[in-house]
Amino acid sequence: MKLLYLCLGAFFTICLLNSCRTEPPISLEFRLVQDTPKDEHSVGFKARKGGHLMYPISNTLLDQSDVASAVLKRVKFGEHEDFVVLLTLNLTGQAKLERLTAAHINERLGIFIDKELVAAPMIKDKISGGHISILGNFSEEEAENIVNRINALKR
Repeated sequence: MKLLYLCLGAFFTICLLNSCRTEPPISLEFRLVQDTPKDEHSVGFKARKGGHLMYPISNTLLDQSDVASAVLKRVKFGEHEDFVVLLTLNLTGQAKLERLTAAHINERLGIFIDKELVAAPMIKDKISGGHISILGNFSEEEAENIVNRINALKR
């Protein structure tokens, strides 16, 4: 009986230790960006994996507090497979995104994850419905990590 208690105690100790090794909270920001500096003090960000330099021209317009949940989706482009992070926004985020995209058609929306520019799509039309797909040339592990860290904030 003592052996069973020792095993259970060791198991719970290991579980507690492993739960302390979680990823830090994610930083998710949506900001307007452009491909030319706003002024001589502008700091540029190179889009991940070979993108070109982009310069933020606004403060954060949406962030992780505007997201209700995230899921990972596997997408095929011909022979190439990519991983997409699909975000569902909460009601506040939906309203912000709709206003933002309606007011900034033909401008770029920079998506920053942990201060890294992962994508800067051109806004072509007002986006309503509260869903955002982030295609950032992620590996499956990177996309899964992002999804898990976003969802961990919502627990």
